[in-house]
Amino acid sequence: MTSAIPPITTPKPFEIVYTDDEVADLRSRLRNARLPTAPYLPEDDRQPMKLTYKPDLPLVKQLVDKWADFDFAKFQKHLNSFPHFTTSVDWCTQLHFVHKRSSRTDAIPIMLIHGWPGSWFEFAHVIDELVNPEDKDAPAFHVVVPSLPGFMYSTAPPNKKLGEVRSYTRILNALMRGLGYDKYASQGGDWGSPHARALGVFHSHKDGTGCRAVHLNFCPVAAKGLSKFMLNSLPAKVTLGVAKLIYGQEYLVMAAKGMYFEQNRAYYDVQRTRPAQLLYGLVDSPVGLLGWLGNIYDTLSERAPDHPRLNMDACLEIATLFWFTSSIGTSFIPYTVNVFLPEIHGSAEYKLPVPLAYSDFPQELVNTPKFVVDATTTSGKTRWIAKSPVGGHFAAHEEPTIFVSHLRNAFSRGGKWKGHEEDGIQSAQIAGGLWDEVRDQEARASKI
Repeated sequence: MTSAIPPITTPKPFEIVYTDDEVADLRSRLRNARLPTAPYLPEDDRQPMKLTYKPDLPLVKQLVDKWADFDFAKFQKHLNSFPHFTTSVDWCTQLHFVHKRSSRTDAIPIMLIHGWPGSWFEFAHVIDELVNPEDKDAPAFHVVVPSLPGFMYSTAPPNKKLGEVRSYTRILNALMRGLGYDKYASQGGDWGSPHARALGVFHSHKDGTGCRAVHLNFCPVAAKGLSKFMLNSLPAKVTLGVAKLIYGQEYLVMAAKGMYFEQNRAYYDVQRTRPAQLLYGLVDSPVGLLGWLGNIYDTLSERAPDHPRLNMDACLEIATLFWFTSSIGTSFIPYTVNVFLPEIHGSAEYKLPVPLAYSDFPQELVNTPKFVVDATTTSGKTRWIAKSPVGGHFAAHEEPTIFVSHLRNAFSRGGKWKGHEEDGIQSAQIAGGLWDEVRDQEARASKI
């Protein structure tokens, strides 16, 4: 399937700057915050519905104090240690991205695509490792990490194209082609996953150019047919029992997690159906922003309180990125203008014609069995699939070493990184490497 490539301006170096006045204003708002005098309900009354009352008042107070004393200069310096650029593509007036090229001549161009409430920064721990591996047998990558339009430093005027997955991927494809990458791969989790998929569906071309492979660490598929009927009509215990009987244990786990998410996706539905009511308070109030983001990070980090990366410091980092760019409202737009994310992965229109890899992290919101992932491809087969022993929804941020290992294995010849086939990899089912056809094509071309 072909698609016209919109024009792109010459990328310009970009620096992230937090002015003294901006920092002083934020600290003033935090130190003069008006908070509730007591928790929402006594703790005993909150226990049966613990998630409903997150983040609790003591945690919010702690976040407010830590953010007021946050070392913004140090954080800004760390952000700017990466090579940032901006360009203009079609209706996207400013597209921000990090671009780091490898010194290796055989490096694979790859776009890493974030979700919500993530940003390009969730890949900060893996960029350097992917670009210049010490092991000569490990695939190297030219890494491009964009901010999706409406997120952080990527801006666009309001129009009907803003937020829509296919429109966004037209912009992302233009970026890769504008950077000189005629062949590239895409990778994504959360909302990055349908974007990575769409690049492989709508921007892979018969002449061998465009997106040639896709790696996902999130692949939820909406229930259909009998499964959908059971979910909508039968008691949960009956549904789960039938799911296990017909489809097996893995499908049971997916169904159980899917049902839990459906019951606790209030944030998703608010951002989809009432975004304007929410955004005014979050753009104006740093405490409001902490409350909304704190619910997400508190819930995800609760299973590992001492995790070195998935913690409330990460919440303050993402809050900082959203606050100084006033972009929390526009970050809701993908929820508002697209169908339910799992429906994209399961849609016939989005079946992948290029090689697909799937990394399954155990604490992910939904774990998808291979036969379900297979059905999202035109061939009915997933090229490379493996489980990780640890990790969850923010895989690159939570477990960067394992995330890198999965990518290196998936993109190695035959799908196996010599000597590291078991590094963070369990239950692998491998039919080859994601880049095998491209290597063969280039080898044939070199002999002509």
